[in-house]
Amino acid sequence: MTNEREVTIPCGPLQLAGTLRLPDSTRPCPAVLLIPGSGQVDRNENAAKLPINAFGEIAAVLAE
Repeated sequence: MTNEREVTIPCGPLQLAGTLRLPDSTRPCPAVLLIPGSGQVDRNENAAKLPINAFGEIAAVLAE
């Protein structure tokens, strides 16, 4: 089980938006930053005609 929430980080005049997914634990854990790219994709690597949700699945497995 994991906790997920939307986050924004101020960056000059812009706001960087993302999803923070954490394990259900109070112990320290490592962090991984997934950065989508290469075209018109959302933060989970979904394209308009190809919704693969790759980063969403990777994030879920890493958080567990």
